Amino acid sequence: MTTSGLMWANLWRRKTRTVVTLLSIFVAFVLFAVLAATRQAFVGGVDLIGNERLLTIHKSGLIFALPISYRNRIASLDGVVSVSIGVWMQGYFQEPKNFTPLIAVDNDAYFQMYREIAVPPEQMAVWQKERTGAIIGKSVAARRGWKVGDTVPLRSGIYRRESGDNTWELKISGIYDVTNKAFDTESVMVHFDYLDEARTFGRDTVGWLIVKLKDPSQAARVAKDIDALFANSPRETKTTSEKAFAESFTSQVGDVGAIVTYVVSAVLLSMLIVIASTMGQAVHERTAELAVLKAIGFSARNVLFLVLGESLLLTMFGAALGLGLGYTVCRTLAGQLTQYMPAFWFTTEALLIGIALALSLGLLAGAWPAARAMRMRMVDALREA
Repeated sequence: MTTSGLMWANLWRRKTRTVVTLLSIFVAFVLFAVLAATRQAFVGGVDLIGNERLLTIHKSGLIFALPISYRNRIASLDGVVSVSIGVWMQGYFQEPKNFTPLIAVDNDAYFQMYREIAVPPEQMAVWQKERTGAIIGKSVAARRGWKVGDTVPLRSGIYRRESGDNTWELKISGIYDVTNKAFDTESVMVHFDYLDEARTFGRDTVGWLIVKLKDPSQAARVAKDIDALFANSPRETKTTSEKAFAESFTSQVGDVGAIVTYVVSAVLLSMLIVIASTMGQAVHERTAELAVLKAIGFSARNVLFLVLGESLLLTMFGAALGLGLGYTVCRTLAGQLTQYMPAFWFTTEALLIGIALALSLGLLAGAWPAARAMRMRMVDALREA
């Protein structure tokens, strides 16, 4: 029998104990995969956002508007390439529960600013000409069954038209995809001019301004210049990098990264205790057999590797099953959560971390039982047996 075969046979001497331990490891690593994907959904997408753009909002918060005239004043500052705008309309389809991100943007600068948003050129050309045109994400198009050329009524939870209703008739001009996972494909973007000329309040104001920089290393200086430009005015501003803004927005729901780390740490510590206990019992039950192995020529090092190998085999087998199912679960959930967590995915980095954790668990859990077996003297072991 080979050494690996001997390890496998030893593990299954106590089938119930081995199955229970394997199930514990399996569940722990399924949980690890789901938690890793959850962490990625909240904080991972932020890491993919570049630093070449700044966001300027009202100093008191995003719910307060800024004059659109700020755009030209910011564009004149040194280090600024271009300035775009955005207005949050809080859209929904038919009923509020059918939430659909609805954003009013300017015709040219927005899509030039966000090269990560890919729209077929012919569709973009049509959108530029259609006053009520809309560019929608491929996910919302697939979910609603909308296609280019359709006219859809979207309602705004904020803005009403002069007619008194909050329904905005939109003709779908194009469908966008993204080249960066930090961005979703759930939004609907319409012309700012269409919104501004028809809304009952807030005309000539915007929710935020996006500033593209010549040199990202000058972000702090340009942000300071922008805020200084409007200091002591009725509508002061707060300017940060787009990445910093996303981080602050994420932090409003708590430090998800830290919470996930604590939960995973607690689970893995429990697994360490469980596996170490299993291996300790296995070594104790096989005291006489280990003594016989030494008697027939197994060195202390061979015994050490044998016990460590059993611990690693047990841990890695359970972890492989757990990570495999965890990956499948995450892929399934990603399709269902794309509207709310577009960055929910189990990354290759997380997979490698999971493998490294399984390896570490196996080594740490088997270290003490293996050392005990290695130091065991044949005479004492046979007497104890």
